[in-house]
Amino acid sequence: MNLNRSRLFITAGIVLLVSGILAWKFSDPTETYETHDPRVANQTDGFLSAQGMADKFPEMNSVTAFDPREETTDVAGVVRLEGPRPERAPLRLREKGGKVSACQALHKTPLLDEKMMVSETGEVANVFIYVKKGLEKKEYPLPEKPAVINQDKCMFRPRVQGVRVGQKFLMRNSDPVLHNVRSFSFKNRAFNIAQPADTEDREKVFRYREKAVMVQCDIHPWMTAYYFVMDHPFFTVSNSKGQFKIAGLPPGEYTLSAWHEEFGEQETTITVGDTGSTEVDFSFKQKTQ
Repeated sequence: MNLNRSRLFITAGIVLLVSGILAWKFSDPTETYETHDPRVANQTDGFLSAQGMADKFPEMNSVTAFDPREETTDVAGVVRLEGPRPERAPLRLREKGGKVSACQALHKTPLLDEKMMVSETGEVANVFIYVKKGLEKKEYPLPEKPAVINQDKCMFRPRVQGVRVGQKFLMRNSDPVLHNVRSFSFKNRAFNIAQPADTEDREKVFRYREKAVMVQCDIHPWMTAYYFVMDHPFFTVSNSKGQFKIAGLPPGEYTLSAWHEEFGEQETTITVGDTGSTEVDFSFKQKTQ
């Protein structure tokens, strides 16, 4: 009698364990290279449209809307690097496994590393500058145009950008070769999308704000880029002269942050007045080995 009861408990435990594993495995399937072939996959699987977000999260509609007639001003400055200018090394255009890439035919001169784009006078490009703290919780209108990441001559363009929560994010392949876009996101669902040549743009809409998400092409491992998912419009990226400008910021005190993929992140507190422009600069140092 006791033996039969023990067997019954063991059998029931095994059934519950297997059921739990199956429920976990099939509840939110991982997106794979194969399932994102544009010829067979729905390009919005696992993500919500802007309208879908509003329907699923009605509390978003209760947030006070930003009034563009409010008194606003601009924040502008320059990002610099202290010390010697880093040399940009030529990229090794080989696919995984060591095969020489067809990408070489797209370049007449060596393709240089873009991790540290510093001008001759020390200004730093591709720094993401954004308001980190101090904003009131408001609903800001979304851009009409989508954010785009383009695979152009076997490089991601732009290398660094911001995209709004609820804004369309398009992935494009302008090259005559196969690429894929793998995201290493944590808050939003990660994805890995194959994009053969001459295929349509792929689209995603992100649900949660997230910082410095890296994307990579697995076929061409030198191809990397970063995007920030933002819940407000007060961000920008420094240009080749290190210059940046954030327009339309209401008066107040804010924490402004500057992020670079190699030099790290800095923060500063700024006070924005009712009129004029607020000037603020950032200065990075190379990390010691």
